[in-house]
Amino acid sequence: METGKAIYKLLKDSTDVGDICADRIYPELAQQDADAPFIVYTVVDTTPSPTKNATSKLDTARVELYCLSDDYEQAMDLGIAVRSALDRQSGTISGVEVQSIDFDTSDIQFDPDQRIYVLEHTYDVRVQRTGTAQVVSQFPGNTFTVEEVDGDPTGAVNKLVVSNGSLSIDGNTATIQTGGNVTSVNTQTGDVVLDTDDIAEGATNEYYTDAKADARIAAADITDLNDTPGALGTSGQVLAVNSGGTALEFVDQSTVDTQYHGRYDTEAETLRSGATGDVEFYYTARPDGDGTAESEISDEGETDTINRTLAYSTKHRADPDTVADWTDYTTQPADNASFATAKAALLAGLNETDATAETRGTLPVSLKMTRTTTPILTDLLLDAYPGAAAAYSVRKLDKDYTGDCMRIRRSLDSAEQSIGFDSNGDLDTAAIAAFATEGDAFVVTWLDQSGNGNNATQGTPSAQPKIYSSGAMVTENGKPALDFNNGQSLTALSGTYSQPYTVFATAKAFDVGGIPYIYSARTVIYVGHGIGSSTSDRIYAGTSLNSSAFTESQMLFTDLYNGSSSIMRHNGSQSSTGNAGTNSLVDFVIGQLFNLSNTFSTGKYQEFVVYGSDQTSNFTGIETDIDTYFSIT
Repeated sequence: METGKAIYKLLKDSTDVGDICADRIYPELAQQDADAPFIVYTVVDTTPSPTKNATSKLDTARVELYCLSDDYEQAMDLGIAVRSALDRQSGTISGVEVQSIDFDTSDIQFDPDQRIYVLEHTYDVRVQRTGTAQVVSQFPGNTFTVEEVDGDPTGAVNKLVVSNGSLSIDGNTATIQTGGNVTSVNTQTGDVVLDTDDIAEGATNEYYTDAKADARIAAADITDLNDTPGALGTSGQVLAVNSGGTALEFVDQSTVDTQYHGRYDTEAETLRSGATGDVEFYYTARPDGDGTAESEISDEGETDTINRTLAYSTKHRADPDTVADWTDYTTQPADNASFATAKAALLAGLNETDATAETRGTLPVSLKMTRTTTPILTDLLLDAYPGAAAAYSVRKLDKDYTGDCMRIRRSLDSAEQSIGFDSNGDLDTAAIAAFATEGDAFVVTWLDQSGNGNNATQGTPSAQPKIYSSGAMVTENGKPALDFNNGQSLTALSGTYSQPYTVFATAKAFDVGGIPYIYSARTVIYVGHGIGSSTSDRIYAGTSLNSSAFTESQMLFTDLYNGSSSIMRHNGSQSSTGNAGTNSLVDFVIGQLFNLSNTFSTGKYQEFVVYGSDQTSNFTGIETDIDTYFSIT
């Protein structure tokens, strides 16, 4: 039994062991529902050292220890941690005088029925025996004995023990088991700490512990935190009894935490500071202690939106970076909530996790508060230049726009999902990757950000442009792009827009023969921007206006349809001006010449903004905004 106490103490206090199996350390037999990994140990043999004419003072115990895990590597890691915790240890361990612990053998087997690896260790433990003196007094149902632990029965008494374990005094430390919750007794200062949940009111002028009705305390000797005689503290406080004087006082729980659980603060700080991201507050509790660590980040001078996120875990020492171990609070602090406000909500949430003051001693729980920031979007393209009839892009164009960017279909099973923007206002490529995994994804709808509901759609799967290919985003110059491969198109823009009207397009188009159109529109005669050859292109609204500035590279096209005063611009520079005809704009189509099913464009498209007005005065501002984002020139 003495040997087992020492083994348990060394394993329980090992951080490396705890990181793998927490407190799942069992003597003799494990719990039936114990989760792997866990440890089971047993003392199988104890052999006294031989002596000639006196009681043996040294025993050698044989200990068998089993590390069980459903993962081979984890079983081996647990074995290494166990050996490090036990091998070559010595000294007074949990009151046991250990002379040495020697590692002997190791063997690993696999149990096919339980699907678990069992790593067996054996150790030889040399323990100095504690001689037992003669019984000196008799109490009802108990013997009162004196023990020596230094091997010299004639020396000073070291330990006083009541046989049922209700009282032991070892040096200056006394332990009392009342059946209630005595936290500690210090025989030097005379302080006794009791949990007030185990104190109940008896007669008018006395109190007693729940477990010991004869342990009466006179009400006149009790003083609470407000110095009110005869009052008992509230639940969750502790009662400090000072035997060196006559007064009793209540001590706040935080004082006891500092005194008895402060050793866990270092562990909590290690977890907090080692986490990815800004964990400002971390708390962890277990039956024998708890710890907290906090590091407030200043909010002064912050221009972004501050988000403090609260989460809890039912695991002791939960890893802040293991997402699956944490559950976010149902209610989160408001944006820009202060550290103090968020922390108060975090601690109040102990009730939400069922880890109240009454149960947290038996229910391990961890809490964390993480601080992140969200950039406040400044004015975007449509904020600075409003009035667009339709606007499609792989970026957010209006800071107040709350809709998605596009709806996509994945090749795996043709399932569809809407995709929005990330915190920077860019297409949420991470969401696309998570949805499409290693396959392809195609754009079903490119949503209109103008507020007019002119979404560009394609219902035929084979005619949908690709946005994600074989596990990777389709990009152009580092930004996401829709891939039109001579057969795809998207149609939108209901209504009729008479001249003048202006189109801004960001695309990398290719000449594949004929005049494939980057975009077009239905009218009496079509309207559109087409590629005539690898070095020239044109806009058409009944008459062709040509330019030779085209190249098969990413370009910014600016087209003003305004009769004889029409304008074509490439990358912010004017390329051609003249008569493009007077046709109106109806039913905008991206990637195809309207009503000609065999005339498709080939290229990667990233942004189209259509105004039902003359934007000549805004050319420079709009083109600069587009160029700044896409880095075209």
